[in-house]
Amino acid sequence: KSVSVVSYALGRIDAPSLQNTCDIVEMMDDMFAFDCEADLGASGAPVFYLSSQGPVIISVFSAVADVGNKRLVFGPIAEKSLKHLKRVLEQQE
Repeated sequence: KSVSVVSYALGRIDAPSLQNTCDIVEMMDDMFAFDCEADLGASGAPVFYLSSQGPVIISVFSAVADVGNKRLVFGPIAEKSLKHLKRVLEQQE
């Protein structure tokens, strides 16, 4: 599935960049791997999936790694992370 990313990066901190041509290459238990281009400073960039109801944030860039001959960007699955955070906060009440 294709996703879109809006990011800032080193050397262009005042100019957001929209990349809408990258894909989810793997979905692990609680993390996505994307084939998006990412520069230093792109951590925290929202990853949008364009659903029939409009854009939905599904992740944020968290790490970049060279895997084999590919550079992949990793980010948590937002829905699972938010559900976990909600459980933790409810236990603290």
